[in-house]
Amino acid sequence: MRTVFRPPDPLGVVELLAFFDVAVNYMDHSIRANRREDGLYHSYNLMKVDGDRIVIRRLYEMLEGQVAALSSGALLARDSVALLDALRSSSLYRADQNSYVLYPDRKLPGFLEKNNIPAAAIAQSKTLAAMIERGDRRIVVRI
Repeated sequence: MRTVFRPPDPLGVVELLAFFDVAVNYMDHSIRANRREDGLYHSYNLMKVDGDRIVIRRLYEMLEGQVAALSSGALLARDSVALLDALRSSSLYRADQNSYVLYPDRKLPGFLEKNNIPAAAIAQSKTLAAMIERGDRRIVVRI
């Protein structure tokens, strides 16, 4: 016996319009829920599953998130004005250029600040501990 793929019945116009209404409501809610206390909007949320919990970490402010919120159609006129005022007061505004930057100027950790392995982690790795003891510097270097 041969199995033949049969596509599902097509959605009717009424069902499709109802789906779009639900989707737009969820997107509008998501935009409103991402309003920051300073009046800007979170651009990206990073989700991490931690056991039976979901932990959300938000990134720093970005111009693209503000543009997305403004152009979404989800904001009322007064909300758009408030966002524009907040944007002018934010670290995204460069007064010397009378313009905006994509990302705020931030001090990022250097290579040696980021790429450190805690001593306890080295102790748990027989391979890394042995390499350090032999003076083998191909993977890790003790400084």
